[in-house]
Amino acid sequence: MLLILGVTTHKLTPLKSVLMDISSPLYYLSDMPTAIARWFNRVITPNSSLRFENNQLKAEALVLKGKLQQLNALSMENIRLRELLNATPKVPGRVLLTEVIAVSPSPMHHYVIINKGSEDGVYEGQSVIDQQGLFGQVVEVARDTARVLLISDQHHAVPAEVSRNGLRVVVEGTNHFFKMNLPNIAPTSDIQEGDVLISSGLGGVFPRGYPVAKVTKISLEKGDDYLTVTARPFAMLNYSRHLLLIFNASAPTRGR
Repeated sequence: MLLILGVTTHKLTPLKSVLMDISSPLYYLSDMPTAIARWFNRVITPNSSLRFENNQLKAEALVLKGKLQQLNALSMENIRLRELLNATPKVPGRVLLTEVIAVSPSPMHHYVIINKGSEDGVYEGQSVIDQQGLFGQVVEVARDTARVLLISDQHHAVPAEVSRNGLRVVVEGTNHFFKMNLPNIAPTSDIQEGDVLISSGLGGVFPRGYPVAKVTKISLEKGDDYLTVTARPFAMLNYSRHLLLIFNASAPTRGR
């Protein structure tokens, strides 16, 4: 009954937030050995000040890379749609740096827990990227933490388009960090191996123009009505520790 209520209604949302608040200390506790190791390494290293400066520069570089990811998509759009050159340029909105503090223990569920929550203005449905591309979206929010569903999860799908020609597609997760599927692609569709897929912005979940995946294989089995198309995500889904939360223009500017 609880599962049915959780899927079909929002009545359990307050309870989920309370449970996440209660479990937040466990996430930080599980991350404590790594944090202590990093602190100890800084203490015993004579060049600790240089390490601190280097970490600051890495964080700044991550923010800049996140803001620049849409430039390629905008260039492709300008080539295809020169008559819109005088339109208002699309630029990334406000971003917030966050860190992964826990990951799903099950290979059947691809999600991570981050160290930002409602106190920082995080909201359900918020897009998350790493330095390479689209990473996932926030699905649950507590006060100091949030759960991010990765684009590789089998229950996740991203509306996308081929940057070369604007062909609209859907990229689905397969519970594999390096493989995604594109269903229902007709054999006559103009899609090629090596094509870059970017978020289309359709559906109002993900902003337009962020790299999603690259087409790696296209085949057509005898008797099939659709192509079998696979792609590799750009985001380092099983490596990235530092991520960026993307705020919509209408998102509230809460936070510390």
